[in-house]
Amino acid sequence: MGYVTHRSVQTGSILALVVAMQCQRHSHRPPPAPAAPINPAPVAKVIDAKGVAGIYDVRAFGAAGDGKTLDSPAINKAIDAAAAAGGGTIRFPAGTYLSYSIRLKSNITLYLDSGSRILAANRSIHGGDGYDAAEDIGDAARYEDFGHGHWHNSLIWGENI
Repeated sequence: MGYVTHRSVQTGSILALVVAMQCQRHSHRPPPAPAAPINPAPVAKVIDAKGVAGIYDVRAFGAAGDGKTLDSPAINKAIDAAAAAGGGTIRFPAGTYLSYSIRLKSNITLYLDSGSRILAANRSIHGGDGYDAAEDIGDAARYEDFGHGHWHNSLIWGENI
């Protein structure tokens, strides 16, 4: 008897969930506009620089490392320069590097000095362009939850490396 009661409660819960999802799907209200960032962060001014002996210092490419400036454009520029030279080490001197997506490439090493950290930015707080868009995984998206099939919208990601 207890099993039948549990089963009917479970079925009722699933039915309520399906009805709620259908109501949301057929709603004609536009999605709410994103709120303005609480504390918009300035974006690092990217500088063309070169590595020395295979070491590419992110500060030479414009990263501030102050935890308030979005450093991902400068970090990605350093990675691009190292990759164009066949690879290298991306050095993060002591500091806090506020960042959205960091795109790794082949033969790249990230080296964080003592006292350095990479801090994931939050678009609702820091503003900016946000993380890279999630890649299209085709029909597989029907069978996986979002986090298991998408990587480009991560803090650090690489593909075919």
